Amino acid sequence: MSYRIDYPQGIQAQRKQKRSSKVIPFTILFFLLFLFCTLRFWQQGVETLQKFLLPGDAAVTAAALQDFTQALKTGESLSNAFAEFCQQVIHGAGICLG
Repeated sequence: MSYRIDYPQGIQAQRKQKRSSKVIPFTILFFLLFLFCTLRFWQQGVETLQKFLLPGDAAVTAAALQDFTQALKTGESLSNAFAEFCQQVIHGAGICLG
């Protein structure tokens, strides 16, 4: 003879929701702390992070950003302006996409 205990689904769902709502702010906090420590104490890490986020020539990226903001000011759609910005940055980095 065996017994079976069924728990309502609401309790488990509430526990998961509480746990997940606490994880996201901590993840963001630790990521920002990592960025701060990298920027503050690890110069080579700063250079690596800059190369990763903004590949290629900084002047080309700055010009692409200026073109992006100008396109948005003139009323071009965000998706078209962003696509053009990405193409300019990739072209300036010398990356071939096929």
